[in-house]
Amino acid sequence: IADVNAAEKFIPDGLASLRRVLYAYSIYDNEVGYCQGMNFLAAMFLTFLSEEESFWLLVVVMNEEPYSMRDLFAEDMAGVRETLYVADKIFQKFLPKLHKHMEKEHVNISMFATQGIMT
Repeated sequence: IADVNAAEKFIPDGLASLRRVLYAYSIYDNEVGYCQGMNFLAAMFLTFLSEEESFWLLVVVMNEEPYSMRDLFAEDMAGVRETLYVADKIFQKFLPKLHKHMEKEHVNISMFATQGIMT
């Protein structure tokens, strides 16, 4: 599992705890499994909660309203596409000159916002 070293700064044996939580989730939801970016959620939970509580909070955040973040990590990335669409409309409304310039230069919001949405 990549990008998990940050957890070690916050909790003892952080890397091992993070791996266990993410591995457990990948078994719990084998359709999504593990995707890059989930580690940031799990690591944040582990800074305040036990491994078991972190796992169950990850389950809730991924699957239940109002969060339902599972679609962000789905294979078809439907949640990412929907979030990018909304972000583009907000960008267009509140920064119309910059939005128009970006369109003129053929810079799509997905070119700079996708990574931020997923992490």
